[in-house]
Amino acid sequence: MLPITTPAPAHHHRVHDLVAVFRLVSVPSAQLPALLQGAATERPVLPLRTHGRFELVTGFSAVPGVRGRWRARARLHGRGLRLVPYARVDIEITPWSPDASELRLRPVSRSPHAWGIGRLRRYLRLAPVAADALVDHLAELAHAASTSLTATASPEGPAPAALPGAPAGSLVGPSPIVAARSERCAPAA
Repeated sequence: MLPITTPAPAHHHRVHDLVAVFRLVSVPSAQLPALLQGAATERPVLPLRTHGRFELVTGFSAVPGVRGRWRARARLHGRGLRLVPYARVDIEITPWSPDASELRLRPVSRSPHAWGIGRLRRYLRLAPVAADALVDHLAELAHAASTSLTATASPEGPAPAALPGAPAGSLVGPSPIVAARSERCAPAA
């Protein structure tokens, strides 16, 4: 009798990709390096509503050998006392198109599949909120940068017209991401 063997899978999923959180950053790829370098120097600590906080530990740095890819390390702090007070995460931002980039947040761990159920649930509760907070933060930085560029525009020649719904003196309208979040998070009347 021949032994029964199972065929090797056509592709292997890394466990980190199974617990990774992906988001689309609606910032032009050309603006991204300046924004990420600015975020690297400030190293923000972003509140995660009532869930905890998101702390950027290392600034964003370009990945050597890969054009346009940026990486940083951060910590997800939950509420309350824990044996492990935070989860270390790796953030990677890669250009996806000329107008957008992909943000990937994944745990820095050899075996997240071996985490206890409480730790895994806490990570899965915090990671999407942290990714949303970072996308909002980058959108706000991009909006502030575009507003400051229009404020320092040369007085020669007519100023370009602002888009509908844009703040006075701005060439771009309010970020759709920030607007959608503020509508969703607004208290009911």
